[in-house]
Amino acid sequence: MRRLMLLRHAKSDVSRPGQPDRERALTERGQRAASRVGAYLAGHALAPDQVLCSTARRARQTWELIAPCFTGPLPVAFEERIYGASRDDLVALMRA
Repeated sequence: MRRLMLLRHAKSDVSRPGQPDRERALTERGQRAASRVGAYLAGHALAPDQVLCSTARRARQTWELIAPCFTGPLPVAFEERIYGASRDDLVALMRA
C-alpha cells in the first residue's frame, strides 16, 4: 500500500519589511520541533521513498533538520513549483 505524508515547514519567523516571504527562516522553536518530528518519523520506520521539498528557506531548513534522523541519505528533490502551488498542482507534481 502506498502512503503519502505531507509535512508543513516548522515554525518560522514573521516576515521583516522588505524580506521576501521565501527567505523567512525557522525560529529556534521551529528548529527544535523539526528535529523532534524527524526523530519521530525515524523511530516509527516512516522513512520516505522520495521527498519533494519546496525551495523556500524554511522548508529547506525543516528538511535539513529531519534528514539526519534517518540512517543514510534519502532521495530529495527541491522543487520550485511547490511554493504557492494549488492542490491540483501538488497532485500533478506527486504523480510525476
